[in-house]
Amino acid sequence: MNTASENRLKKVHPELASRVREVAAALAQGGINIEVVQGLRTIAEQDALFAQGRTKPGLVVTRARGGQSNHNYGLAVDVVPFTNGQPQWDAPNSVWVAIGAEGGKQGLEWGGSWKKFIDKPHLQLGGLTIKQCLALYKKGGLEAVWAEASRLLGGAKPTSTTSPAAPPKPQPPPAERMLVRGDRGEDVRLVQTRLAALKFLDSKGVDGVYGPGTEEAVRKFQASKKLKADGKVGPKTRVALMK
Repeated sequence: MNTASENRLKKVHPELASRVREVAAALAQGGINIEVVQGLRTIAEQDALFAQGRTKPGLVVTRARGGQSNHNYGLAVDVVPFTNGQPQWDAPNSVWVAIGAEGGKQGLEWGGSWKKFIDKPHLQLGGLTIKQCLALYKKGGLEAVWAEASRLLGGAKPTSTTSPAAPPKPQPPPAERMLVRGDRGEDVRLVQTRLAALKFLDSKGVDGVYGPGTEEAVRKFQASKKLKADGKVGPKTRVALMK
């Protein structure tokens, strides 16, 4: 998997990261290459995603509010098959089924098997309910959630480059993160959705990939707001976009 995928895996529970790598390796042997396009998602990001298709432009892509998704606790990832460096969201169903099957072999739950809200890219660790995760998070943050998840998994201990007993810190909230050309994921898709709503980007460009078209649209938006037109979505640009 690419650097972006590995960076996302560093922020989720280590056992999940390990199993996803095994899934990717097995699929690659069969000619299916996957990348991780979403990992740990902050509660603020989850709320913003939930607003899409409801109070904000775009398609409804989740039923979970902030705190109601396994992504908020580093216990889930979204993976997508890639070809020539491009995500294949419309890949044949057989490819998604293969992803789900390999995930199952690693003890992961596949969102494609859900009955009410099918989510084919989604793979997650089982064991904890959302209610349990939220209660643990309120008491002790991600460390408490991960410790209980590890206990249920048989004692696997989360690891971190900063502390052997603590999980990596959550990603900064949207207003503090810089998005640049080459980035992928729901953060990018949210920005593209706003750009499309403001007529700076064609709706066909809302694909979750920060390519040259998105960069140019950002430059034009920045110029219209008398911001530095560098094509990067930093704090000032994001705030202006989300007003």
